[in-house]
Amino acid sequence: MTLGEAFRLNRIEAEGWNMARGVPLTTLSQMDSEKINALNPYTSGPELTRRNAGFANLLASWSR
Repeated sequence: MTLGEAFRLNRIEAEGWNMARGVPLTTLSQMDSEKINALNPYTSGPELTRRNAGFANLLASWSR
């Protein structure tokens, strides 16, 4: 993986984190992986994984 590709994937992960921040708390508690994937503009590959990771990382940080 090139440095440019790593940076791009990190930005995609940050997009997922920011996307989760915009979801109301009442909705977040009802979200499962299918609903999270429906919000993700990426349909496959490392982009899908990293965007979902960003979303999940925000949820994990709130549950600590």
